[in-house]
Order: sequence, then C-alpha cells, then structure tokens
Amino acid sequence: MRREERKGAVGIADEPAFAIAESEMAVSAKPACEINLPTRSGSTQQYSQPSQRDQIMVCQLDPLADTRWSELVEIHSRASLFHSPAWLEALLRTYGYKHIAYATLAADNKLDSGLVFSRVESWLTGRRLVSLPFSDHCEPLVGSDSDFRVLSAAVEKDVHEGAWRYAEMRRFGSTSLENPAWCPMTTYTFHELDLNSDLNTIFQNFHKQSTQRKIRRAEREGLEYE
Repeated sequence: MRREERKGAVGIADEPAFAIAESEMAVSAKPACEINLPTRSGSTQQYSQPSQRDQIMVCQLDPLADTRWSELVEIHSRASLFHSPAWLEALLRTYGYKHIAYATLAADNKLDSGLVFSRVESWLTGRRLVSLPFSDHCEPLVGSDSDFRVLSAAVEKDVHEGAWRYAEMRRFGSTSLENPAWCPMTTYTFHELDLNSDLNTIFQNFHKQSTQRKIRRAEREGLEYE
C-alpha cells in the first residue's frame, strides 16, 4: 500500500475561476484537478472555435440521452467507470444531478473528445458544475492540449454568461492543462490497492485489527455477498 500527496488547487478570487487538483487510484495517492466556472443550464448548443485543424465544432449534449457519449467512453483511452452512462445514471437517480457534456465533433458527426459535468445546485454552496461529484476522478476525454483548450473555452463562455457560480473538475494525475483560466485549487489523495497477488497475500497485508479481524468475524457469522 502506498500513500502519496501532491498539491493541486488554486483559485481566482472575486471572479469565476477554473480550478484543478490531481489524483490517482489504487493503495497509492495523487491529487485531483478542479475547475471553477458557472454555466447556463442547458439546451444543446454549438460553438465554432479556431484551431490548428481549421475549425473545431463544439456541442453541448445530454450524455444520458445521446448515444455518442457512450461510444466515446468505450473507445477513449482516458475513460473510466466515472464517465460511463451507468455511473451518470446512478448520480441522477441517487442525488438528482442532471448532466451536461461538452464535446468536439469529428467529420462523421461522432464525438472526438469531451468533458462531462453534473449540475449541482445547493443553497449552501450555490449553483456549480462539477466533474464529477462522488467520483474519485474524471479525466478530460481529450487527445491533445488544443482539444482541451477548445472545450475549456466553451465551458468558460457558458460560465461567464450563465448563472453558475463556478465549475470544478478533478483530474487523475499531474499533467498541466496549459490554460491560463485553470489553476490548482485543492489537493486530494487517491488510494490504490494492488490486487494482483494471491488472496492469502492480500489478506496478510491488511491491518490485523481494523481489517483482518472484521473479515474473520464476517466469515464466522456467514456473511455472503454477490
């Protein structure tokens, strides 16, 4: 079991800010990226952003209703459980969070890259976009810094024009985002447990009092799980 900590978070006071922290999973730890931005809730929109690829079209979509999101998650190397429609559906059904995704379009109108956020509205912390609540990390599904900058510009536009207090995003790892609007805000710790060893070795590596004893008790009492 390993435990590491890295710093990651910073903010821009008195105005909407992008924030980032960094994280990693297993028993190992790393920070998470956070962003601060507001956005108007939303209907589907398209943005045209200049780039080295002439123009990149950016759209807003509902990741639970648009099957192109699940197709992107299935093939993207940065995708994880936390990007999946099943996880987003769980957040919706459990906490009532609706979601919005910003994505770039490929020539065939399929999604090329994307960012996904939950719309969180609280009387205590205000209205904000979070990527994603109750999730260890949620990487931007991008292949380059230019894709990330284009998507960030669309989110920033909505933040400054909308009624959102800020946007927050957690990244897995310490890669910089190369965007002046984003800065580290908070440090998180991500724990990782190596399960490649045999069961007996894994068990022996657990703490004797806090973990091993409870497992033994569960076995004695016939606890079963599926």
